[in-house]
Amino acid sequence: GNIYTELRKMGAKNLKAINLGGGLAVEYSQFKNEKSRNYTLREYANDVVFILKNIAEQKKDLEPDIFIESGRFVAANHAVLIAPVLELFSQEYAENKLILKKQNPKLIDELYDLYKSIKPSNALEYLHDSIDHLESILTLFDLGYVDLQDRSNAEILTHLITKKAILLLGDKQNPADLLAIQDEVQERYLVNFSLFQSIPDFWGLEQNFP
Repeated sequence: GNIYTELRKMGAKNLKAINLGGGLAVEYSQFKNEKSRNYTLREYANDVVFILKNIAEQKKDLEPDIFIESGRFVAANHAVLIAPVLELFSQEYAENKLILKKQNPKLIDELYDLYKSIKPSNALEYLHDSIDHLESILTLFDLGYVDLQDRSNAEILTHLITKKAILLLGDKQNPADLLAIQDEVQERYLVNFSLFQSIPDFWGLEQNFP
């Protein structure tokens, strides 16, 4: 604070800020009843503001803007998970992945007709129809009336219709509705990692960090 006011006194009138850098203490202890840090963030902020404000008032100078760069304090309680992506499931949703039978369930034939005849004037209607058809196919699959290949064909066709509808509708569709439609075509990734690796340590040992 004194260096700041002295520099301004010497002519550095454009100096209006102080950067305190980093150095904020981080609690590394894994046990809540053991504290290695002897102050809180509020105490630190109160002391810094009080001291700099007091010096500026005593020297009758401008109170500085205060900046800090406490990267460790921000990042220490976080973890980054890096894992390999094994498969991108949306790659399967292509027309060449369709394996239609000579005799398909009626709903599959209707889905295929929707896909081939969709155009801007009927895109939204056909999209809704395809989603209804897919739900019916999934129900029939659960009941044992259609097989896994039929289910796969229904999912592929519905996905293709959805993507085609988005392209055909463009900015003609309400943005909120378009976002809801795009949720139907989100890509799915198969990633090799364990989400529960740190949970036993947190639950059983009350470990603070992942």
